[in-house]
Amino acid sequence: MTPTVQAPETDFLDALEAKIHEASERLRALRTENRALAQRVADLEAQLAEQEAAAGADVPNEEAAAWRQERDAIRERVESLAGRLEELLEEGEE
Repeated sequence: MTPTVQAPETDFLDALEAKIHEASERLRALRTENRALAQRVADLEAQLAEQEAAAGADVPNEEAAAWRQERDAIRERVESLAGRLEELLEEGEE
């Protein structure tokens, strides 16, 4: 029986392949998380709009402004994460 010896180049490729698979799985998980966060933001915006419409003039302008500011901050963070994911995907395709 002849023992099989792996060349160092193959070891390197095995390690690289494992890292690529890990990165790919992480990107999939991040995409799923991003979609869930985007949906949550949309749901919260719809809920806020309903509450603002129902409350009408009962909601002080300061409170409504604070809700809008928080909503905008969440939207910016989600959009930033989505943009970063897209950049990573584009880098991976090159």
